[in-house]
Amino acid sequence: MRYKISVQQLSTTPDGTGGASGTWTNMKTLFADVQLTGSGRLFVQGQEYTGSFYTVTCRYNSFLYTAPVENYRLILDPDGTGTTLKILAAGNADLLKKYISLTCINNG
Repeated sequence: MRYKISVQQLSTTPDGTGGASGTWTNMKTLFADVQLTGSGRLFVQGQEYTGSFYTVTCRYNSFLYTAPVENYRLILDPDGTGTTLKILAAGNADLLKKYISLTCINNG
């Protein structure tokens, strides 16, 4: 676990005109392994994603595993480049709830 990542959560507030505005707030800073798994197209829950795909493995955090993943994103190297990864799916990496494996995309 050699990469420092920041987990951010999306908070939405009504804008008064029937819509909502969202802001990202830092939840936690973790250390993780980050591996590029490929690039191209991927379909997740009926949506198509195009870009570079990553597998991020970190210590198990229940909020990442139980909450809707679309409410969270990862910032790689929050003190430096700040590459943003959108979380597409979360899984129990070792079946013992010791590690969590996140499938992410960098499409920006």
